[in-house]
Amino acid sequence: MESNAKSVRLDSLTKVFIGPGNQQVVAADNVSLTINPGDLVTFLGPSGCGKTTTLRMVAGFENPTSGRVFIGGRDVTSLPPNERDTAMVFQSYALFPHMTVGENVAYGLRFRNVSKEEKEERVRRIMELVGLSGFESRQPGQLSGGQQQRVALARSLVVEPQVLLFDEPLSNLDAKLREQMREEIRRIQTELSITAIYVTHDQSEAMAMSDRIVVMNHGRIEQEGTPREVYSEPGSKFVADFIGRVNFLPGKLTGEADLSDERAAEMASWLEAGRTLYEVLIFDRRLLVEGQDSLAQVAGATSGRVLVVCRPEAATIAGANESISPDAHVTGRIVKAMYFGSHMEYGIVLEGGSEFTLIDFNPAKSQPLSVGDTAGLRFDEASLHALPEGR
Repeated sequence: MESNAKSVRLDSLTKVFIGPGNQQVVAADNVSLTINPGDLVTFLGPSGCGKTTTLRMVAGFENPTSGRVFIGGRDVTSLPPNERDTAMVFQSYALFPHMTVGENVAYGLRFRNVSKEEKEERVRRIMELVGLSGFESRQPGQLSGGQQQRVALARSLVVEPQVLLFDEPLSNLDAKLREQMREEIRRIQTELSITAIYVTHDQSEAMAMSDRIVVMNHGRIEQEGTPREVYSEPGSKFVADFIGRVNFLPGKLTGEADLSDERAAEMASWLEAGRTLYEVLIFDRRLLVEGQDSLAQVAGATSGRVLVVCRPEAATIAGANESISPDAHVTGRIVKAMYFGSHMEYGIVLEGGSEFTLIDFNPAKSQPLSVGDTAGLRFDEASLHALPEGR
């Protein structure tokens, strides 16, 4: 199967449903996005954020209230689903129980001008690709959940679509099988170099699979970027809170960092375009924190108050009880200590009363702390990210 990847462009896509009492419900609100050929892009967000509605408008199952959908540069907004060269992998598999696995996979070819020989060859190749060679004569009910999902994937791939669409396809599987299947889906998508849009509310799934992640909230795109960007450089408190685990520290912006300082110059050297290094007071300690170029102007309107994003792994224990290091940025009292083998998780009440979650990886190399201990914390400045307060 040769690559048939096409770009996808959404131009001001909006969908309004009419609810009880003629009340308008905006499911997708002016969504604009370009997806490059061969990329796997994930729509991520909580229930009701508009991700599935947007996917269904790409597929043609929902008509937009306004806006356009382009696939490979062609306007497909008014075309029915069967004329868009897309294929959908559903959450519920949607296999025909009275057909064999081979017949299920070949079903989409019934309506295409494909010879019997080519149909058999396509089914054989796709079954091999998804790791189900020899299962053609079985019934869907004889397969496990993971195998049924592979059949659903094979049925979508056999028609050689330009764009492959996934609507939370792994939500019915157990945790271990989800992990295996997401690796398989990514392997197959990469091998075929096919454009794919994947909908999920599972952050780890999105992080593991995606070239780019589109975080949605209340029908709008909150942020779009690589997994690293949305995790390390969230554009809002919502994104920071939704992607992974996070601590928010209050800070006061004092200005841009002095790049003549050796430490600041070293940190600034790896910053991407559009990002700046700032000096921020956190617990009366002057720390270097990265943020967007526009942060200084926005923070200026709020007396310099900023919110500093600190992931649980972006701080370390700097001594405890009588041996707290003078390099510690803040002290706190341990209120939770949980051992997970690969890491230790602490809940720490900091000065001022806020609770901080810290993850200590490879705890075998450090002395474990107990509930009631006083600990010093040192923040990894290179891992901190500042947002305007209230953003």
